Amino acid sequence: GPNGAPLRGRVGLSMNGVNIYGPEEAGFGFGSNPSPCSDGSGTCYAGVDVPTCEASLEITCDAEGNASKIVHSLMLDTCGGHATPYHYHNDL
Repeated sequence: GPNGAPLRGRVGLSMNGVNIYGPEEAGFGFGSNPSPCSDGSGTCYAGVDVPTCEASLEITCDAEGNASKIVHSLMLDTCGGHATPYHYHNDL
């Protein structure tokens, strides 16, 4: 019978063959996952969605509130995807 989609990892493929992942990220700044702040600091725990992670980094990456230190290339692009292998998190 029907089952709920997992919150992390691949839940499907787009018509163009791009991975579609669940809403939660695998994490940033832990183990081999890249640090989300340009100075190598900052973390986002696995299980947090990417927009929430990015919003929290506006405080974490710079105590003065300078969001320019966030590594935005790790976050979602305008199509709602990111990373290698490229995958979507947003609604298509």
